[in-house]
Amino acid sequence: TLKWGLGNVTSIDGIQLSANGVIYLRVADARLFNAEVVQGAVAMAEVDLQRFLMPRVQGVLRTVLAKWAALDLQAQRDLFSTAVKQSLGETFGAMGIAIVDFEVVDVNFPPEFKAIIAQAAMAGHAGRAALIEAQTKAQMVQLEAAAAANAYLLNGSAQSQVMAQLQAQGIEWVRIDLNL
Repeated sequence: TLKWGLGNVTSIDGIQLSANGVIYLRVADARLFNAEVVQGAVAMAEVDLQRFLMPRVQGVLRTVLAKWAALDLQAQRDLFSTAVKQSLGETFGAMGIAIVDFEVVDVNFPPEFKAIIAQAAMAGHAGRAALIEAQTKAQMVQLEAAAAANAYLLNGSAQSQVMAQLQAQGIEWVRIDLNL
């Protein structure tokens, strides 16, 4: 397990950010690992391995991070992790090390950028809420219109039935419209 951290990297869209996470490694080729990393030492502590590998990790991470837009880093961490694993895989492969997994724990953005992201998200939510409200109102108007049409139809049907019954009894029915 190798913890990594990186600060003050400018994304492709000009946002200063930092990130940290964990890389899970294993020795894939003991001969290469011994020749390139251990280099004949009798023992190698984990902290020594960290010191040896970190400059390489940071170099690759700086290059890969600089190719991404800030929002894409936030939204597509899995793709970013895959890109880093591929880039580091080449570097570490030459040292006999294989990457088992690469994890991004956190990507830190400037507070101003976070505020803008939050504002854009809230505007999107407000827009969706307004759309849902408009759709609901339109459905209510349609239901009210259908109810009014149905009532008008039922009223006309009832008047027709009354007229038919009156005519069946021999009574002439005359409708007088007093709306002048």
